[in-house]
Amino acid sequence: MCLLLLLHVPAIAQDMPAVGATGWGLSVFKGTEPERFEVEILGSVKGMGSTGTTILARLSGAGLEHSGVQQGMSGSPVYIDGELIGAVMSTWGFAKDPIAGIRPIAEMRMLADDQRPADARSTMTPLVWAAEGFSTSAVEALGKTLGVRVQAAGGATSLNPSAGNLDPGEVMAVLLVNGDAKLFAAGTVTERIDDRILGFGHPFLSAG
Repeated sequence: MCLLLLLHVPAIAQDMPAVGATGWGLSVFKGTEPERFEVEILGSVKGMGSTGTTILARLSGAGLEHSGVQQGMSGSPVYIDGELIGAVMSTWGFAKDPIAGIRPIAEMRMLADDQRPADARSTMTPLVWAAEGFSTSAVEALGKTLGVRVQAAGGATSLNPSAGNLDPGEVMAVLLVNGDAKLFAAGTVTERIDDRILGFGHPFLSAG
């Protein structure tokens, strides 16, 4: 499958997918190559970190039945009948099944230049925070200060911001500290059209 074919997949403008509809998504679970996971639409709710409607879906495949919705899946593109409908945005830590909230792609496009406060931040799928060049104690201190789980990046290619072409389903990272030591937060690319890239599925750092 050529990921470049997904760059200009049309989006569902307003209609929500029907309950029971099935589709698929892309995300990186290991290494640098996006893998396919399966999606079943459960319904939709208003709000939940989205200014409009959040699509609810059960995910499966790629080991998600055992791991649940994983850290770093924020922004993973979801397709139904070959059409891009949105991006994985949120989950619930207490959920028995891997249930995800999906932000409609039409809303992501509309809000790309209109940043607003986020609601229901506690449900948002966390980004992967990675630090390179820090001591173990410094990494732990960073995590406590930021209120997130920070992992040592080392030579992990799956967290390397330059490892891919920023195609849908690939890892995208925002570099916050650069130099001898690096700190960045990583999620997933939802859509790329030329130099316009949408990802994460929710406001970065819950602030924009």
